[in-house]
Amino acid sequence: MKTNKRRLSLLTVGICLSLTLALPVGAHHGSTELSNNTITDVVGAVAGNGDYNTAVGVAGVIGNNIIFGDLVPVDEYNNGHMGYGSRAEGGTSNRAIGYGAWAVGTKNTAMGASSQALGFENTAVGFESYASGGGKIGSVAIGAHSIATEPDTVSVGQPGYERRIMNVAPGINGTDAVNMNQLRVVDDKVDRVGASAAAFSALAPLAYDPKEPTQYSAGIGTYNGTAAFAVGVYHYTQPDVMLNAAIGISNDGWEKQARVGISWRTGGSKAKEIAPAVEPKESIEDRVKRILEENKTE
Repeated sequence: MKTNKRRLSLLTVGICLSLTLALPVGAHHGSTELSNNTITDVVGAVAGNGDYNTAVGVAGVIGNNIIFGDLVPVDEYNNGHMGYGSRAEGGTSNRAIGYGAWAVGTKNTAMGASSQALGFENTAVGFESYASGGGKIGSVAIGAHSIATEPDTVSVGQPGYERRIMNVAPGINGTDAVNMNQLRVVDDKVDRVGASAAAFSALAPLAYDPKEPTQYSAGIGTYNGTAAFAVGVYHYTQPDVMLNAAIGISNDGWEKQARVGISWRTGGSKAKEIAPAVEPKESIEDRVKRILEENKTE
């Protein structure tokens, strides 16, 4: 029991000493002041006129501000900045972190030396990054020297200082970004379709022949290094009506196409009858041979 009482006495003395050090009458060189929900530390620090301010080497105004820096004022509510020459002002809920970082407006975030997030709900991350949203909302600049000046955009560079975005997963939803693998699949598909179209264009029917109304055709086409093969059939149901069908396939077998069609001729005049094919005239030698053969049989 005596030991416990001794420990309690030492604890009480320690707390009293701590309060004595932490709660002086005024903030002086290297001192700490805690009063009215305000914490002030370091030379020349003034945490502000309102409640819930935290100031380390700066001057803050109103309330609910968190400030680390050197004699840079903060106004309104819920703003915070850290770094020499940084600013978080003009509205509420601004955050500026880094040497000369500015977050001016409402709900802006600037992280990085000389970064700036201006306007409403804009974010700039990286050295000399800048996000303003064109005076509107929602722009994001990521990386050193990145600039986002249009609303609802994400920038990872600027003209002449572009960047690639790596390790992007394949897009699934309609608003997802696509990666190069997905883009190459589309590019290959276009090549196969182009080759098939070239092969189909090589198919052509011959003129109508009443003795042979059905015809066949084949063609090969290529586009951007991809080849395709096509075959087709044509059939005249009458001199002025033709049915046709064809199929095509690319050389890798991935892209298949087919077509079916009908062609007919219209006009006010009646269709002219097709004259039968004229047999070639018999030569004199053939005629003599034929007469001799006929005489032998008689």
